[in-house]
Amino acid sequence: MFSVIIPIYNKLPHLERSVQSVLQQSFENFELILVNDGSDDGSENKIYDFKDPRIRVFHREKPVKGGYAARNLGIEASKYNWICFLDADDSWEKDFLKMNQQLINQYTDISLFCSSWRIKTSDQINVNNLYKKLPKNTISLFSYYQYLSLTASKKPPINTIVTVCKKASILCCGKFPVNKCKVGGDVDTWLRLIKQEKRFVHINRIEANYYLDSVNRTNTYSNLGTGCIISTCNSFINSTNDKKEIRLLKKFSNRFLYYLIIKKILLNEKYSDLLTYFYKEKNFFIYIAFKISQYSFLYRLARLFMRLKIKT
Repeated sequence: MFSVIIPIYNKLPHLERSVQSVLQQSFENFELILVNDGSDDGSENKIYDFKDPRIRVFHREKPVKGGYAARNLGIEASKYNWICFLDADDSWEKDFLKMNQQLINQYTDISLFCSSWRIKTSDQINVNNLYKKLPKNTISLFSYYQYLSLTASKKPPINTIVTVCKKASILCCGKFPVNKCKVGGDVDTWLRLIKQEKRFVHINRIEANYYLDSVNRTNTYSNLGTGCIISTCNSFINSTNDKKEIRLLKKFSNRFLYYLIIKKILLNEKYSDLLTYFYKEKNFFIYIAFKISQYSFLYRLARLFMRLKIKT
């Protein structure tokens, strides 16, 4: 029924947690595709310690940041019509697949399903922002417009580790963007898929654990570039006359740029080149704040502010 794909690149300390959270699912009709993406920390050997006939192992020699190529290999090799993704340092709750099987049977015309997730560090547990806004266990049928609006307002309804989609649908939208961006490829994929499918089902129930203190996380990489989300949003804007869609896409694109600028500030990297990609909107004061922060004194203040904000 489900093809579960885990891309693995140097995640040895966390593999037991992620793989076992799949193998211990209450719904047992699945295959687990482990894609070793050029690991050299022992992960490439550890995967053979898991003895289960539902496991299939694939290897890639050269890793691609973000695991996009590894996920695409898993999609192409999958046997079943429904695809799920889990990162090698995260985990599922035991009824994740069972719950999605029930939703698939209930919403037979929907190709994309997602749920809420828990956010963990060694000393703190939180939940995603949308989970805090909706009643628990609420099932919502969100539109493409609602996805853009929620994500732009810092309440994204989708995270790759809690997403289930039809294989045919993700193949049709172009899969994950290999060699096009170092960061944001997941968001770019779901943006393209949701625009294609028009709507998706979200259940406000915690079904996965997203760990912020794992080793070798992609958000620690430097020289991130602009990402492919910017170009995807721009292409969508240029291909429509729908004023509402254009407005929401501009906010969506700007939100991602805010994230990139904060990352660059924390990494002591210049970000002035990113300002050329900003769209003017009602919250234009944010653009002005980043613009003036190019001056050395204000730039140092911005760095200090961002560091304090991250810690709190």
